[in-house]
This record gives sequence, structure tokens and C-alpha cells, in this order.
Amino acid sequence: MDIKISDDISQNWTDSAMDCYEIGGNCEKCFLYSVIFKYSPSPCKMKYTVKKLIRKVGLPYKNEERVYSKE
Repeated sequence: MDIKISDDISQNWTDSAMDCYEIGGNCEKCFLYSVIFKYSPSPCKMKYTVKKLIRKVGLPYKNEERVYSKE
């Protein structure tokens, strides 16, 4: 299946994308999936966005900017 992911949403790691990456794209473990997409007619495409982010910008570094602000 060819899933189209917009270049606009795959330029930077968001908190949601990092969460998806950390749970390995397992929708059953995802909070957003359970409250938004589980019963929605539109499927979540975050795991496809994560794959595109990895190819395009590399692996995520969670809270990198927050670490610097605490120093």
C-alpha cells in the first residue's frame, strides 16, 4: 500500500512522532490512537510519518531543547 505523507508534516520530530517512535508504531500502546483514531474513519498515519522522518532527518533526540534550557 502506498501511503502519501506530506513533506510539511515530516520535517521535524514532534512529541507525538517521538512517542510513536518509542513504542515502535504499536497503535495499541498509543494514547492518541486510543482517544482520536480508534473509532475514526480516518486512520492514523503517524507510523508512516515516523519512517519518513527517520529517512529524512534521522533518529529523534527526545527533549533535546529542554535539556539545553535546564543548563
